[in-house]
Amino acid sequence: TFLRNEPYIVLNHFSGAADADTLYVPPHWHKTHDEIFRVVKGKLEVRLGSSTRVYTAEDGDVVIPKGVVHSLRTFKGVESEFYERTDPMDEEKEIFFRNMLGKGKFPGLLEAMVIFYHGDGYPAFPGHIIWLEKLVRGTLMFDKMSD
Repeated sequence: TFLRNEPYIVLNHFSGAADADTLYVPPHWHKTHDEIFRVVKGKLEVRLGSSTRVYTAEDGDVVIPKGVVHSLRTFKGVESEFYERTDPMDEEKEIFFRNMLGKGKFPGLLEAMVIFYHGDGYPAFPGHIIWLEKLVRGTLMFDKMSD
């Protein structure tokens, strides 16, 4: 759900039904945005750097600073809802989610990389070698590496 005139821009809902997909966002990082989550129902596993923690509604905001590798995961059989926004806040996050989830399922690898490219997302590889991650992102997008 995309929110207007609210402190958060996206409300993500995962039903927890036995046949429902779970969310898994692979390790990545952002160059220009901090990412802020707030779980309102269920739980969300967040890997932040080398630490992994499960967050619930009691935990308040989860702040992921720009440049820090992170990944997200919901749990099979657990209904989960969480808000998300960026700092600085802009229209990019809504566009990112509309492109990523607009077909009702997650896109394939190449399409996901294109969406990440336009949404300030960089893949993270073991060892977090920034120049390599930028190279892969730039090479896959057939774009000059100006960032």
